[in-house]
Amino acid sequence: TNVMNPKAEALLSAGIGARPSLGYPGDKYEMGLEAIEQIEVIAADKTGVLVELIDFFNRRKISIEQMSSMRYQAMQTGAEMFQAQITVGIPADTRIAELRDEFMELCDGLNLDAIMDPVKF
Repeated sequence: TNVMNPKAEALLSAGIGARPSLGYPGDKYEMGLEAIEQIEVIAADKTGVLVELIDFFNRRKISIEQMSSMRYQAMQTGAEMFQAQITVGIPADTRIAELRDEFMELCDGLNLDAIMDPVKF
């Protein structure tokens, strides 16, 4: 069964009711956003990876707009793998280049393959 880690669930639900948004349902965005970034992470599955990723953005007050993750077995080796796709809203006062550098340092330290690109509208 798929059960979310309680720490990840708590981090994701923190402050959701207090986030202002504009637009029509389904197309809402947070006021004061500089950019929206799409992140993809792939790595060997290990405990706590998702919590680390969520905590990274939470500490910087960056909203996670969408997130999905899954586990699977690598075809050649049969190793347990982890994949996450995360869409984040970057506040206007955040330096995006610095954020990307810090995120990639985190991923290098955790031995994760990651891509962080702007969402194109």
